Amino acid sequence: MIIITGLGGSGTRMYGQIIKDLGIDLGKNLNVSLDNLDTFAHTGYYKMIKNKFSYDDYDKFKAIFSDQIKNSYGNNKTICIKEPNYHILLHMVNRYCEEEHYELNILHIIRDGLYMMNSKNKGNSRWIYLFPELEDYSDNKNHQYLKYWYLSNLRCFNLLNDLSIKHLVLSYDNYDTNQLQTILDFLDVERNVNDFNISKRENTSQRSDILSVPQELANNVKEINSYLEKN
Repeated sequence: MIIITGLGGSGTRMYGQIIKDLGIDLGKNLNVSLDNLDTFAHTGYYKMIKNKFSYDDYDKFKAIFSDQIKNSYGNNKTICIKEPNYHILLHMVNRYCEEEHYELNILHIIRDGLYMMNSKNKGNSRWIYLFPELEDYSDNKNHQYLKYWYLSNLRCFNLLNDLSIKHLVLSYDNYDTNQLQTILDFLDVERNVNDFNISKRENTSQRSDILSVPQELANNVKEINSYLEKN
């Protein structure tokens, strides 16, 4: 099982297209962004699961997720779910895969936070309430979203490493044929990178200068960028 995660607007659509071009099943009910609507944010468990950072409501998650997998993919074990919001429930997805004997592979996509803070695509802001410390930034929504970008990606890094989940953390801004080859190697697929006609979409938001944000946030951006460079 391949799961593509990331904050909304991170460029997950492009990576979904790569997976689709490999002939891997993305599900039956896709929107224009290639999100699988059978497992998307509006399908129930995001409201039903009250404590999203624990396993308290895992049984509720498992019951819904099992039905969604069966209805969308049948018995196909080689599947991909492009559901960016799963970075929130990654620990539950991992437990489910362990119990059902799926090999879990995560592609977590990150886009430059200095673009993201100005993006109109802030659907993930629905999860800001999960991080109480973000209340300190409520007087500046762009700064608050940048801090959310940092905290949510950092939490995802920690889960991936602490749970020993097989993963790639990918920078959308650094996409090139070398990164594509890394993806093919990660998925153990023998394909020529020249077979793909994949291009990044133009940024529709302005990138803020790092000097224009508070020093703490500038340090957060540098920390995430450093992680990307090392991984």
